[in-house]
Amino acid sequence: MSRNFVIRSMQDIKKFSPPRVVCLMYPSMGILDNWLPVLSELKQRRPDLKITALLPRQRVVAEIDLAEVTMRLGEQVFDEVVYKSRAGFWARAESFAQTKALAERSRTVSSMIGTVRAVFWYMDAIHFLRPLIRPVALMADKFLQRLGALSTDETYADMARIGRDTTALCFDLFALTKVDGRDIIRYFQKAACFSIQHGLNIVESVGDGVRIRRAPARIVAYAYSKHETVAYKHNYGLGEGEIKVIGVPRHESRWIEKILRESKRDMPESWGRYIFLISRPANSEFLTKEKKRQALEDLRRLAFDDLGCKIVVKLHPTELVPKNNDALLYEQTFDNSMYGKRWRYSSTHPFVLGERSMFAVAFYSGVPVDMLALGVPTIELRNIGGAGEEGAGAAYRSRGLVLPADNYEELKRHADAIIHDRAAVIQQLLPQYEAFFGGAHKQPICVIADDICRALDASA
Repeated sequence: MSRNFVIRSMQDIKKFSPPRVVCLMYPSMGILDNWLPVLSELKQRRPDLKITALLPRQRVVAEIDLAEVTMRLGEQVFDEVVYKSRAGFWARAESFAQTKALAERSRTVSSMIGTVRAVFWYMDAIHFLRPLIRPVALMADKFLQRLGALSTDETYADMARIGRDTTALCFDLFALTKVDGRDIIRYFQKAACFSIQHGLNIVESVGDGVRIRRAPARIVAYAYSKHETVAYKHNYGLGEGEIKVIGVPRHESRWIEKILRESKRDMPESWGRYIFLISRPANSEFLTKEKKRQALEDLRRLAFDDLGCKIVVKLHPTELVPKNNDALLYEQTFDNSMYGKRWRYSSTHPFVLGERSMFAVAFYSGVPVDMLALGVPTIELRNIGGAGEEGAGAAYRSRGLVLPADNYEELKRHADAIIHDRAAVIQQLLPQYEAFFGGAHKQPICVIADDICRALDASA
């Protein structure tokens, strides 16, 4: 067989292979909320696409909630899931459901192998042992990963090949600020890259120097607001032509309507009047457990004693990790014996929880911006930004996107105003939303999908 024939055969295989788009779920599954509207549009336009969900951490696998609407819709969009196993190797599954099942079934063996790997790398971290341990650690790591692939039901995935076969990478530039994120992006050096922030974070802070010195060669970063462009240029080293201000894709009315339509069965109408609590772990100097406890006590007093209503808690994705789990705080403050009667947790989409609520309350979070798109006001509990109104956690209150409450009296005053005239309160907040997020594209989903389709066509 001639060499030219082999080359032509390889080219023919590539020609007839479906183009691959990879969506990197980093730092958490929360990024799916922002990318799913675009990926759904892409799948409708190009049914031939192979769309891969890439879950780079075991913590992200643990965040899979098969009852949540974005996961259900994601099952219709993604053709495969590639994830990091507990044993450290990349594994492949056909769906989120299969990923969850395989990871659970292989938990014992994978965890044992993962523990042995961790011991080698712990010794490697000891400076004076490194020259001796590093070669052994590298060989042991490779062997243990292969052993894990052979010893479990999980199917080995060749990340190098996946990277080479990828035409477009959908991710958040934030991944490049972390070591493990940079390690993953290296697989996709030839792909066209497209970035959306994983949350509704307001990217305005400018650091000391460019944080990303080797951003992908072909990249477009989609900013929510024109106010973010300076930070994108400075922090990520991007040029003017690499930034597009588009607004918030998931706020397109057709996407909101789809989420609400697909979520009808997720939250029973019979649960009555409730306050929607957007949670956050008490794991920083700004939001200590004591500060969170006091805020929850104020909320309990308002809901149970003053308003006679219920509370629905939506946990932050990182609160699913044991070290960040504040369940005891809720059980002590809201009374565990009243769970299901006066308060409850819910994994239902924030659009649904917000639309049916009296109003929302939150610690520092971008979800209140979603609430404004729905016409729902949010009271922000406690200033967790540190000193002054411009602290790291004060971005939303300082811009008038939320109603600030640092004590019970302020919480009660805002709640009374909402109950008395909710429309007037929303009219007070909406101009700030329009000032920050307005003036962008009216159809951001199509703008991004068009860009990705052009990249796909160019590589064909």
